[in-house]
Amino acid sequence: MIGVNNADLGFPSRGITTKEQAYAIFGPQNSSAAAAAFDPSGTASVASIESQISRVITMDEPARFVARIFTANGAPTYLYRFSYVAQSIRDKVAGATHGAEIPYVFDTLSASYGTAVTSQDEQVARNMIAYWTAFAKTGNPSNAGLINWPAYNTALDNQLEFNSAGTLQVNQPSPLKAQMDLVEPLNDANQTVNRQYQ
Repeated sequence: MIGVNNADLGFPSRGITTKEQAYAIFGPQNSSAAAAAFDPSGTASVASIESQISRVITMDEPARFVARIFTANGAPTYLYRFSYVAQSIRDKVAGATHGAEIPYVFDTLSASYGTAVTSQDEQVARNMIAYWTAFAKTGNPSNAGLINWPAYNTALDNQLEFNSAGTLQVNQPSPLKAQMDLVEPLNDANQTVNRQYQ
């Protein structure tokens, strides 16, 4: 079982001031594809594009890489994306930051959010605990009795999302597939290491 959060770690490069500079890492042959993948509406800020590129480099594509390696070696692997934000902090954060899923998995919501925990927050925690417990007991989270969480399939590029509405959905393919496909050859060739510190 492996996954990422929708506003997970990302370390934008210093000195990037234009979208063209942000897309330059993908090479001139991929600049149009990068723009379509990272800014389909054409309205995103340079900072948000650069943060997303960095997140995909640092977290999303590496998680998919690990899922592909385990799957290729015959180990059923379950990929998730956590996009839920506790209702009490939605006006303060734009998404699920690094480690935001931990209080849901370990049922420590009150330690994190005090008396502001809502019934929706608690339902997300119950779902996560059920999946994680089923996985620990049987090796298959779908034995939790919730919606089926299919094992990762390279051709489908699937994942289970704990979405921002607090419900569960299977994404086939991942909504970040185009972004990860652009980053994958760069990560594989070690061309993205420490990009954020350049």
